[in-house]
Amino acid sequence: SPPPDVANTWQGAFPLSNDGADGYEGLSPVGQFPTNPYGLHDMVGNAWEWTSTPAGDGKAWLAGGSFLCDVDFCNNGSPFGQQIQELDFSANHIGFRLVFDAPPNGCAKL
Repeated sequence: SPPPDVANTWQGAFPLSNDGADGYEGLSPVGQFPTNPYGLHDMVGNAWEWTSTPAGDGKAWLAGGSFLCDVDFCNNGSPFGQQIQELDFSANHIGFRLVFDAPPNGCAKL
């Protein structure tokens, strides 16, 4: 898992105690950690992201890891970390990414 100053992941003895060394014991707001070299936030940690890649009968791939990932559990806290999940499964550590092109001045109406 990435160090706590790079992404929102579990710090402490999983699953007994998360000491919140990164400032969060659960989900963090978007953009609380540094961007990656491409200027993207939260590509690892915080919430697994659904992908459009099917993984068999009623399943798809998740990518990136979540705040529940730690070095002894999950150990997928990287943009290349993946796992298969049933499509009808929901949890607060699984989400999806929205992307939009911001105008050059940085101001956009959402």
